[in-house]
Amino acid sequence: MFGRQLLGFFVILLYFFGFWAKYFTSVHIVVPIIFFFLSAGTSLLYLFTDKMSLGKVPLSMLFIVLVSIIAIIVNKNHTIADGILLLSWICIGCFLWVAKSNWKFFYQLSLLSFIYLALVIIIKFMLKTPDITLTERSGSNTISILVLQFFAIDFIYNHIFDKSPNKFLYVIGIAISWMAGGIAGIIVVFLCVFGLCVSNIINSKKGKRNLIFIIMIGAILSYNYRNTFLSFLETGDINSRFLLWNAYFDMAKNDISSFLFGANIHNNYLLEHYKNMHNTYINWHYYFGLIPMIIFLYIVIKSIANSLKKHKLSLLVICLSLFIRGLSDEATYAFMIIWMYLYCSFVYSSKTIRIYGNYNRFAIV
Repeated sequence: MFGRQLLGFFVILLYFFGFWAKYFTSVHIVVPIIFFFLSAGTSLLYLFTDKMSLGKVPLSMLFIVLVSIIAIIVNKNHTIADGILLLSWICIGCFLWVAKSNWKFFYQLSLLSFIYLALVIIIKFMLKTPDITLTERSGSNTISILVLQFFAIDFIYNHIFDKSPNKFLYVIGIAISWMAGGIAGIIVVFLCVFGLCVSNIINSKKGKRNLIFIIMIGAILSYNYRNTFLSFLETGDINSRFLLWNAYFDMAKNDISSFLFGANIHNNYLLEHYKNMHNTYINWHYYFGLIPMIIFLYIVIKSIANSLKKHKLSLLVICLSLFIRGLSDEATYAFMIIWMYLYCSFVYSSKTIRIYGNYNRFAIV
């Protein structure tokens, strides 16, 4: 029993070593890839040696990763390292479903990451740094994505252990998203917090104070960013994204190989310059091809549909926030873990899982 606890500890620690190395530092990319690879390997060992089998889900996901790697080789847009990253994110999501006892440690390291993120952004904002980013690999758009990832992790953790959310963390999340900039990120983070507060009102009379507070913040932000928002809609980033998407669609429909395995962008100056479609779902085709894109979209849509079906307003807010944020930027690195956990939760919500001698039900629905 202690051996499995230790194995679970290493799964999470290796994942965060990779996460911190890739998004919080500028070390050579090989370093985080190694940590993510080791995390994927240890999590697979945990999954396939656990008494509670996830059935065909891990094997199915391994097949999808294999198909993704084949597409990467065919389209020549990326390297096998991107397949390793995908494998790690998928495995961690499945692992967290099976290993409930490790959620506290996972949450603590997530909270530590969030605090570090907040401190860096606040300090850079106070120093009036022109471009507020974490590193050269983590632009300003990354900030709001990591904030939403933490909100989702916080929501799941509070659900599992029947805890109340810390509203102060929501305020910090809105603040650092605003400091980092990026109108899409600011709007989605605010709407996520607003939706969670509305959900809290339904379940508790105390939530009315939260709603009043969040409306005040929203009014201030709306007034300060009204011109930026209109510019974004009329001429700004949204137009450049449409250009990217249209250019990629034109290439993807050129031939059967591009359609099935993703279009090779090296002959298109615009796409080659950005190397990012700024849309998580289009990027799935660009990175991994048609089949993985369809499977991953199914998982995302399934999470939204099930939260509607089960009338879980807070969960619906989380699912929609992740989905909407993924429309304007690449967010697989942050959201795939959440989507895989939710998928396992929906698929196995009727199962009772034994963990270290105790039977616990920890499905979201």
